[in-house]
Amino acid sequence: MRRFAPLTLTLLVLLALSACSTTPSYDKADASLQATNETGNFGAVLLRHGEPLPTFTRVYVEEVPVELSRQWLSSHRSNYSRSDVERIERDYGERLRTALRNGLTDQTEVEVVDSADEADVVLRPHLRKLNIYAPDLMQPATRYYYSDQMGNATLDLYLVHPRNGNVLAQFVDHREVRAGIIFRGERATRGTNLRYFGRTMDRWAFDFVDYLMLTGTIEHTD
Repeated sequence: MRRFAPLTLTLLVLLALSACSTTPSYDKADASLQATNETGNFGAVLLRHGEPLPTFTRVYVEEVPVELSRQWLSSHRSNYSRSDVERIERDYGERLRTALRNGLTDQTEVEVVDSADEADVVLRPHLRKLNIYAPDLMQPATRYYYSDQMGNATLDLYLVHPRNGNVLAQFVDHREVRAGIIFRGERATRGTNLRYFGRTMDRWAFDFVDYLMLTGTIEHTD
């Protein structure tokens, strides 16, 4: 039994590290944004002129553009049709938007509205550097992949003033997507990929709302 202890410890350490966010490279959405030390569970948080966010109760969440990573495009693009790529961009964008909309209204006083004209702030999410390790095609893959290694992606999230278009804040985070299950072989499909990426999107939404509540930007329901 003792001979497996170092391996077990190493795997546990790797899983713990993989659950953490990393500091990503990013472009500032606006020159007025300044990085803050209070980043919560995000790799970076930038605020307009370094000032605290204004409180709000009504938010509009824009549709999410998705950018596949250069690594994915160079390694897999020839295996996918244009309709495959469009479907991935659509499905992953819709899943992230749903996660943010649900997260903002779960046990908070925030109302998600149907247009920017109705909103106090606009949420402008981007999913960047999306890298899906396993095949994401209509049919099941022809080989097994370990489901604890799914891929990675970067969330680049802007909070925007709906009237003048000023970017009030930028949240950036890059995460590895894992199922958290070691040595469980699972046939990779687009469904399993989206399910595990969706869990990471839900955690991003939770961390975003948690940051807003801790800073007093939004209120928790009684």
